[in-house]
Amino acid sequence: MGCYNSAVINAPIETVWTKIRYFRELSWAAGVIESTEVIGDKSGDQIGAQRKLNGVFAETQH
Repeated sequence: MGCYNSAVINAPIETVWTKIRYFRELSWAAGVIESTEVIGDKSGDQIGAQRKLNGVFAETQH
């Protein structure tokens, strides 16, 4: 089972990409994401990188 989310962000792509490029870096989500666990051996900027958020939600970068 999986889900897909999308959002429209009113900002230049360069600004957005700088913030979200590294899949496992979530300092921009302080107060929402309390912990991030690395899963697997892919680096955070590779397709297939995995993480577990707040010990519950597993995600894979596509």
